[in-house]
This record gives sequence, C-alpha cells and structure tokens, in this order.
Amino acid sequence: GNIEYGADTASLLKTSKTPGTEEYRCLDLHVVKNRNGETARIGYKFYQKTARFVEVDKSALDPEDDAE
Repeated sequence: GNIEYGADTASLLKTSKTPGTEEYRCLDLHVVKNRNGETARIGYKFYQKTARFVEVDKSALDPEDDAE
C-alpha cells in the first residue's frame, strides 16, 4: 500500500510481443499510474551491446494489457 498511494508515477518494463533480432530486443514500458498525466505504453528497442534504448512507438495503455 503506502508506496502505491504516495507515488506520482508507476511504470513496468515488460518484454514486448514484437519479436526482436540478434541486434536488439523489443521492450514495452507501461506507465500504469501517472497522477499528473496520461497512462501509456511506450515501445523501445534495446541494443544490448551499447546499453541503449531507442523509442519506437507510443500508444494509450489498454487496461487489458495490464492484466497479463
């Protein structure tokens, strides 16, 4: 309780349903709580060799996605 109640934002980093390659992995950042704004799903490509994230897309967070 108290952490969720007091936090302004809460985010989850999940493996994306989009397949990656040998060069990068696809990850989704789910902003599930945002007291001062919108919730969203932000897609990233993660390049492990350089430890770099590249934003690919952004969409509104579907409440069904959070149930998984």
